[in-house]
Amino acid sequence: MSGRGECSAWGGKTAWGKKEEDCEPIVSFVEIMSEDLAETLDEEERRKEQEFLTAIAESEAAPAYSNDEEMARELQRQFDREYELSVILEQEKKGKAAGD
Repeated sequence: MSGRGECSAWGGKTAWGKKEEDCEPIVSFVEIMSEDLAETLDEEERRKEQEFLTAIAESEAAPAYSNDEEMARELQRQFDREYELSVILEQEKKGKAAGD
């Protein structure tokens, strides 16, 4: 076979009397599988993207705090933790510098 999508291995007409030009080309199994794989991967990617967009929409829709006071208290706690860490780091730096 020349790979042209022949219907007959002997050339010319097929057993059904069709000319080679009238027959559908023969597609290799590897080509079919790669197309199926590409479609499957594409569908999975679209599904994951949709799940991600849905999760973002849900997280933006629901506020994390019911009122401003709760939010202010949480922000203050975070600020206090960051400040305490910076003080500890400064003390460690001074201790290392004095010990050198």
